[in-house]
Amino acid sequence: MQVRSQNKTVGFVPTMGALHEGHLSLLERSQEKCDISIVSIFVNPTQFNDPNDFLKYPKLLEQDIELLENKKCDVLFCPSVEEMYPNGLEERLNFPLGLLEEVLEGEKRKGHYQGVVTILDALFKAIQPDFVFMGQKDFQQVLVVKTFSKELFPNIQIISCPTERDSDGLAKSSRNLRLSAEARQTALRLSQALFYIKNKFDQQNPSKIIEEAKKMFLEHPNVQLEYLEMRDSNTLEALSYETWPKNNAVLLIAAFVDSIRLIDVLLLFEELD
Repeated sequence: MQVRSQNKTVGFVPTMGALHEGHLSLLERSQEKCDISIVSIFVNPTQFNDPNDFLKYPKLLEQDIELLENKKCDVLFCPSVEEMYPNGLEERLNFPLGLLEEVLEGEKRKGHYQGVVTILDALFKAIQPDFVFMGQKDFQQVLVVKTFSKELFPNIQIISCPTERDSDGLAKSSRNLRLSAEARQTALRLSQALFYIKNKFDQQNPSKIIEEAKKMFLEHPNVQLEYLEMRDSNTLEALSYETWPKNNAVLLIAAFVDSIRLIDVLLLFEELD
């Protein structure tokens, strides 16, 4: 690989396309830190639990290419399903993830993270990056990738970058493109609930604050809260509400808004790679 022979550092941003400012901020971080920046676009079928969700996932390749050209991305990698799964979609990595595969996203989306690590295993082998840049919004996924890469790709550093939000607080997501104007307003409840908890957590028992925040989702017929929890930010283990430490707590939320599943996350402290 010519880049390797020249001792150039390679930064990698794996995406499923439908790029937004959040993805572009990851590319910018890579460009600041690395000599060469590579973005992949691959809508990975093995990480979708719902086939309809896979079919409806926005695919905007021409628009994505234009955005990356404007940002002077060095390389765009758009592999086919056949390239990434030469032996068929049934072949999975089956990497042991422990608790990360049993709680929150792991519990609600069975098999999802095995699909994630399977495709990243193929991408990491193909690209051989030094650094991988991922969005903090997918907090549990970042922990999964760090666990997997530490074991199988110890020379790759996984860098978690801050969640990009619109001016009204909504976390940027490719799935936001599927929201109607009304549903988008409703979706603001996710970030509002997280910031409500963060702003009040020093004032009373955290469990009471979280229960108050959950009430934001009881009034609206088009919102279905899946979970809203505070967990240990290093392990995602449950925290004791009586003795929980502020410096390793994270708030995680998932909800359906007009049948579109959205997630968000908020650290109760500031700590980035």
